[in-house]
Amino acid sequence: MKAHPVMTPPGVMKRPGATRRPMARNGRGTPRPGTLWVRRVGWLVLIWVASVAALGVVALVFRAVMSLAGMTP
Repeated sequence: MKAHPVMTPPGVMKRPGATRRPMARNGRGTPRPGTLWVRRVGWLVLIWVASVAALGVVALVFRAVMSLAGMTP
């Protein structure tokens, strides 16, 4: 059996024939310029917004619990 071209950490097995596909291709086998960084920044912004929203929800829950306990006016 031929070794897989991508090295994996010890204890991690890959399916035979599994390959990684590039994110954006233009048909000639080369990545399209400018699309990779836009996707990465987009994901970064999306994750940041989701984390800020989750933190806001947690703060509102804490405030409601503290209000019910009589700790806030």
